Amino acid sequence: MTFGAPSAKWIALTALIALIVAVELQARGVEESYLIRRHGSAHPAYASSAGLSFRLSGV
Repeated sequence: MTFGAPSAKWIALTALIALIVAVELQARGVEESYLIRRHGSAHPAYASSAGLSFRLSGV
């Protein structure tokens, strides 16, 4: 087993995971806050009924 430079597969996998995390953080941090400000208490009710209730923060 060699411990040289990471292969292209590992670099691509790491980049994919970083992209998924970035998109999720964007959606939770920015878009959810906007939708709550825009639609008030109707958005959390919709999100829970639509399966969008996973939260990373208490927003």
